[in-house]
Amino acid sequence: MAELSMRPLSVGEILDRSFGLLRTRFGALFLVGLACFIVPVFLMVTSLAGFAQMAQLTPGVTPGSPQMDLVLRMFGRFAWVGLVAFCAYVVARGAWVHIVSEGILGRLTGAGTALRRGFGTAFPMAGLGLLEGAIFFGIYLALAIPMALIIPVMARGGSAGAAILVGVVVIGGLALLIWVYTGFYVAAAALVLDVPIRVFGAVEHSWSLCRGRRGAIILIVFVLAVFGLIVQLAVSFGFGAVGSTVGAGPQAMGPISLLIFGITALLQVVLVILGNVIQTVMYYDLRVRKEGLDLELMAQSLGQD
Repeated sequence: MAELSMRPLSVGEILDRSFGLLRTRFGALFLVGLACFIVPVFLMVTSLAGFAQMAQLTPGVTPGSPQMDLVLRMFGRFAWVGLVAFCAYVVARGAWVHIVSEGILGRLTGAGTALRRGFGTAFPMAGLGLLEGAIFFGIYLALAIPMALIIPVMARGGSAGAAILVGVVVIGGLALLIWVYTGFYVAAAALVLDVPIRVFGAVEHSWSLCRGRRGAIILIVFVLAVFGLIVQLAVSFGFGAVGSTVGAGPQAMGPISLLIFGITALLQVVLVILGNVIQTVMYYDLRVRKEGLDLELMAQSLGQD
């Protein structure tokens, strides 16, 4: 039996069904995340000492010095970790959508099958990720360039008009960012589940589906962000309280920091998984609302009977 009732859902119902799917399919979802992200997390952990050493450098590092060599080496390391993490994410993203979709339709699938699906959609998913990154970077530039021109005027004792202009640019840029983000919200699910698989087709389909539901998407993203913030703060304060209670000295702060980093990384993976679960549930809800997917699935079920 399908996990998702094939009818339009409220925001609360979407979140409830998403948490339910996360709970019932957690094993396969987490195994996919573990398989995909164990390498980038290992690379990041082994780079922590270098990043900490770089953070302690004094300003004014000269070219050709050992300190500059460290900076260049760590920036190269950071770029490599970022590339590996991006490749891992595009595979995991497709696999997560597959697991959740099968769960919504009442079918079980394992992590291995989902990973094969993720590898099968890796190249178009990478294209979607690069397209999203390029668009959001363009919005950032559209926001940053006017700010770079206006702020020096304000620093020289600018007028109230300059301050108002800054506010208009900031608000306009954030509004544009939210508008574009909500239009792309179900693009990954559309890329995996639509036939044929096309990057621009998935974006176009997502944009069409999300039209008129942007308010609900913004509310869902806000709730997820607050939930993630609360969980991470609880972990940080919890370890801080334990450390102060047992009287951990400076020598213990290194292991405690490493443990906090590891648990935070695992929580980040779980939150990313939850975000992808919600997007896939939202994709099905929007298709039920706008394309009569419930009737299509019912007709297929009757045909099989």
